[in-house]
Amino acid sequence: MDFALQAQGIINYWVGAFNLSRSYFRRHNPWQELVIAFITTLKNGLTMNKKLKIAKYRVYNLQAQMNKMDKMINENNPYNFLSGGKLNTFN
Repeated sequence: MDFALQAQGIINYWVGAFNLSRSYFRRHNPWQELVIAFITTLKNGLTMNKKLKIAKYRVYNLQAQMNKMDKMINENNPYNFLSGGKLNTFN
């Protein structure tokens, strides 16, 4: 009788482990995740050139803004001998 209870406990343990792993793989299908990862990698690889162009545009735009700010600071510098009076014209 004791052996039958132990065998039943072992069987119940393995059935529970099987059900747990089956429900996990039902929620997280490894083949589906592999296909999704492959498609995402492929899409990122194909759109890399476009993303690079957007990043270059942003860098060039920020550089142009910085150069414009530097130019305005240099033109409106009150310590510069030739352009000291330009600050008060905007106020």
